Amino acid sequence: MSKIYASGLVIVGCLLTLSFLSILGSFDPLHKSTEVKWNDGALDRRGSCFCGDDAYCLCTPSLSVDIVIELEGGAGVCLVQRADNAKFGNGNKVALPGGFVDVGESLTQAVLRESFEETGLRIRPESLRFLGVSDMPDRDPRRHTVSMAWWGRARGTPVAADDVKQVVVHPLSELGSLDYVFDHKSIVQRFLDARQLEFHTSVDVVKLPFVASLHPIQITAHKGGS
Repeated sequence: MSKIYASGLVIVGCLLTLSFLSILGSFDPLHKSTEVKWNDGALDRRGSCFCGDDAYCLCTPSLSVDIVIELEGGAGVCLVQRADNAKFGNGNKVALPGGFVDVGESLTQAVLRESFEETGLRIRPESLRFLGVSDMPDRDPRRHTVSMAWWGRARGTPVAADDVKQVVVHPLSELGSLDYVFDHKSIVQRFLDARQLEFHTSVDVVKLPFVASLHPIQITAHKGGS
């Protein structure tokens, strides 16, 4: 009789534990993260997922780079039309070259690789400037993506490749009036602000805000061209 009683207690305890875990699993202290919708309204937390040898699995935001490529000689900035524009309802919107960071790759390596893959241009590594982080969860409708924005200079004639349909060089004076995908317009504005400071300030360090979190970011400014 005592064994039956003990077994009943174990079963009840298991049921109570499962009920508690179910309630706990549905509780989200941030709440806002469950309001973000990717992939045509699908409510998920899609990002980059992996499982280790210890069977511990983790999903994190995907890491990407967006690149402002300024052509030397004052021709302008390379912007692209993505091949998937129609799929995501972007029409003729323009975008910055860029893409996801590969495993085992540094951010600057990703910048140089993606720039070359999408435009055929090789950015001078010494010209690279960091423009900040774009980290709002709903910035990209495809998945939760955190982007590191960069500015670099290159020479040559761009050629569309990889997942890019067209590359167009736009004069600096046109950049503010264009229609961009995602939050690329804010990244371009950061570039314009940083470029103006680089050519018109004598201070060693200037502060620009992050797009999403509004925390200060430090960018070393060099007076004159690089």
